[in-house]
Amino acid sequence: MRITVAAIPTTAPGRLLLCRTTVRCPECRQIGVFSAITPDIYFPEQETPWGKRKVHAGSRICLNEDCRAHVFVVCQNQKLVQAIPPERIDFDSTNVPARVLLALEEAIACHATECYSAAATLARKTIEEICEEGGAKGKNLEDRIKALGASIVIPQLFIDAMHDIRYLENDAAHVMAKTYGDVGRDEVEAAIDVAKEIIKACYQYVAIIDKLKALKKSATP
Repeated sequence: MRITVAAIPTTAPGRLLLCRTTVRCPECRQIGVFSAITPDIYFPEQETPWGKRKVHAGSRICLNEDCRAHVFVVCQNQKLVQAIPPERIDFDSTNVPARVLLALEEAIACHATECYSAAATLARKTIEEICEEGGAKGKNLEDRIKALGASIVIPQLFIDAMHDIRYLENDAAHVMAKTYGDVGRDEVEAAIDVAKEIIKACYQYVAIIDKLKALKKSATP
């Protein structure tokens, strides 16, 4: 989001406004109420058709003692409109192979910075890495997805979803491909959410079930 400054900002006189802002930390990915570490800068109020526009900005710090990341925020009428570094979609990295994890992290990073075509491409790369990790062979991604579906136990709807992500990347990369009306924030966020569920099905569900089984009492001889 681009914010236009109409005048030189000044700190509100005589007030130490240590604002608290709810943010998803870009480092530890936990949602928390971040505390200000310096007084906020307040900009002159602007009249709009929807009422007064009150903008303020300042530094915040993650309250997670193991993180303590610094985030700069811009708020309008006490609501967060921009965080720098930007907020990122959360995900569980447990048991995810390194190359799959890297592709997904890069897709999420591009989504956070509003580079949606790049994010769609990296969402597709995530699927390619899943196929590579599963040993799926084929002359193109479509064939490799089919081969993956035949070699692992995974619901068909997840295989279909892999193709949907492939179509989305085609729209991002080619002018004439129009499976989706747009390749924007909503489309890419949905693709990343689907990729997360595919990763759960491929790498995480079995580990969760095994964890529960390990807690069972030993069978009585």
